[in-house]
Amino acid sequence: MGIKKICTYIALTILFPLSGQVRPLEVQNFIIGSVNTESRNDSVYINMIMDIEKVYVKSHEALLLTPVIQSGQQNLELPAVFIGGKNKYKAYRRALAFGVSPVAPVILKAGKKGSPVFNYEFSALSQDWMESANLKLKEEIYGCAECRKDTTWSIIAENIFPPHLQPLIVTYVTPPVEEVKSRNLQGKAYLDFQAGKSVILPDFRNNPTELEKINTALSGIKENRYATITSIDLTGYASPEGPSELNERLSRDRSLALKTYLQNRFGYASNLFNVSWKGEDWEGLGKLMETSDIKDRYLVLDIVHSSVSESIKDQKIKTLSGGSVYKTLLNEYYPLLRRVEYKLNYTIRAFSISEGMEILKTAPGEMSLNEMFLVANTYPKGSKEFNDVFDIAVRVYPLDTIANINAGAMMLEKNDTEQAHHFLDKYENEPAAWNNLGILYLKEDNFDKAEQFFNKAILQNQEDAIHNLEQLKILRKRK
Repeated sequence: MGIKKICTYIALTILFPLSGQVRPLEVQNFIIGSVNTESRNDSVYINMIMDIEKVYVKSHEALLLTPVIQSGQQNLELPAVFIGGKNKYKAYRRALAFGVSPVAPVILKAGKKGSPVFNYEFSALSQDWMESANLKLKEEIYGCAECRKDTTWSIIAENIFPPHLQPLIVTYVTPPVEEVKSRNLQGKAYLDFQAGKSVILPDFRNNPTELEKINTALSGIKENRYATITSIDLTGYASPEGPSELNERLSRDRSLALKTYLQNRFGYASNLFNVSWKGEDWEGLGKLMETSDIKDRYLVLDIVHSSVSESIKDQKIKTLSGGSVYKTLLNEYYPLLRRVEYKLNYTIRAFSISEGMEILKTAPGEMSLNEMFLVANTYPKGSKEFNDVFDIAVRVYPLDTIANINAGAMMLEKNDTEQAHHFLDKYENEPAAWNNLGILYLKEDNFDKAEQFFNKAILQNQEDAIHNLEQLKILRKRK
């Protein structure tokens, strides 16, 4: 690679003795100290102090000092420093006055008492070959006829531009396309019926409140221009008091009654419904007891989980604490078992990116992870809008592997390692998370564990991990 442009400048600055500098390096009969080199962005920078007070040059000779960046067969000569003997210095000055081009930007006289210590600075566009190059000094002595009498080389510093640390590359996983976006709304309807009847009266007791819940849910689906209702699942339950045959019929009648009500209200066909019933809900009673503070609840749980018939279970509960426990169950817990559970199944059509950008703000649950991913990539990586999409995605799909891995990637780019652990730790056995886990441990200086995850990711042909492992190797050398 050739250098398109070299920017150089030499600054001659009178310096006082400095503290905290590196131990000076004596090269021949002058001293070089405080050598600083840096590779930043697309440029390299060199700064060093030269002390030539003790330099001796014969009156008719000159010493030309040329710093050189060298690596193998490649080299770059930096601007030279001319140090002339007494007569040579005068002659050179006269030549300059007559327009002769200078051989060096800095011209000094040798042997002058109190000669200044000067600061040599240089910058140029960096090239690939400069990585790990050495900084050398070429010393050339010229005689009276401008002939070169001697040339010597010295090493000023080695490996002056170590490999540049590149930004780590986090992995954002592209979610698969959701061919059919199936969604559902679920709820429970605690309906009241008149004695001996199985017809729902919308205004009876608490029915207005219970029916409003399912009516609102179904109306929302019907009014959603992107949604299509596909089926309605209804499952009836009864409380366990009384004959089990009666409770079986009650659970059936409750689910069928809700089906009839919804058909009449919304005009749905019968084949849209999947109706079932479970009879007495002993399992539900057990769950209620596990979280209750009712007296003798552990005795109730023993009876519920026993292998005796349902009628004997009912009789045993009636005898607890002289019947007081049974009375509490009838008044406070059994009504919660008399219900119809419903599941409203529907599909959402696919969205364009422009539609998704708007729907993400109002109904993100209707979008697939793939659609969210496409929206995110319309924003600059790392921008607030970009990050917000992945934050929404993991809140809408908190158990999804890809949503968590991408949220972890976002946190890594924000340098929030605590939150990155929150999203990534549970996926140490998930190949898609290995590169990001490697970055996470690298950021915490746990290089061994970082290397393990990078190597595992490389075995999965993850190119990002190859790059990141190289950066890890550079960091190891710098530690």
